[in-house]
Amino acid sequence: MVRKKTIILLALLLAILIGGIGGVYVFKSPERVIEHDLSHFFKNESTSYTYPDSVIHFLNYHTINNLQRPSVTYKTINSNSNSKEVLASFEIIIYDDINQITDIKSGALIFRMTRNNITWKIESVEIIRNMK
Repeated sequence: MVRKKTIILLALLLAILIGGIGGVYVFKSPERVIEHDLSHFFKNESTSYTYPDSVIHFLNYHTINNLQRPSVTYKTINSNSNSKEVLASFEIIIYDDINQITDIKSGALIFRMTRNNITWKIESVEIIRNMK
């Protein structure tokens, strides 16, 4: 009886440990780091990375042109255990007065990231395709 309880307790502790590690990985994934940083940028708050002027201009495209904020999708395009390249695709759909699509503006950035233990850090950002 005691042995069975010990096995159940160890299995429960192992499940909690694996869940905790998985949770840290998901919440600290490169895409989440980029999403968090861009969220701060769009709110005019400090970011973990200092963007070059050309990228700042890219990220402010919607403000400059009086458009809605772009939707962003992420795709890891190159990866190893301690570095990743993440393609961030930006898209703004423009509608007319009767809610029909009149134009789509899109562009892309590539984020190069490195990992220090479990924390991902943005090392560089490059414009792959300007918003147009």
